[in-house]
Amino acid sequence: MRKVLAFVVHYAGAPGGHPRGMWHHFVSTAAPGKIPASSHYAIALDGELYRFIPETEEAFTHGAGAAGYTAFARSLFIDAKRGVYPHDKSIGVEVCHPDASGIFTAASRRALVELGASVVSRHRLERWQVVRHYDITAKLCPKYYVEHPVEWERLRDDIMRAAKGRTFWSFAGMGALALGIYSLNRREA
Repeated sequence: MRKVLAFVVHYAGAPGGHPRGMWHHFVSTAAPGKIPASSHYAIALDGELYRFIPETEEAFTHGAGAAGYTAFARSLFIDAKRGVYPHDKSIGVEVCHPDASGIFTAASRRALVELGASVVSRHRLERWQVVRHYDITAKLCPKYYVEHPVEWERLRDDIMRAAKGRTFWSFAGMGALALGIYSLNRREA
């Protein structure tokens, strides 16, 4: 992993889903010939935090598809060998949501603020570096926070406020469950 330049928030896209379902999806994309998908973290509806991939490894969490990357992503994630490549310069989290609106539960939002504050403080990120998947690819993700930009700004403010004065963070007390999906990454030879 190179220097972390962003903390990227996603929503699961499947109402009522659980991180274990994401895990199975990510494993299925690790097969040869498939487009890999993964995330560093996932947060369940009850706020339980799951770590899928260590922050020191890249996760394939912000694919652009046919639409390509936004101007923001093209300016931030440029790589001399790969072009625009956000996967090794960002920490991604998938957040579960109860319904099609994409709004997070109070528990999952609290866990997201805590995780975000940790990432921000440990990687010395600024507010503008806390972004939505939408800011990288223009995909409607996380749906509720794209459709309600004022709520997104409040969430960013809460993350930054929680990060203020922090010097370290651990999984202790967060109910974290590391599922050990380290094999999801495809390292270049």
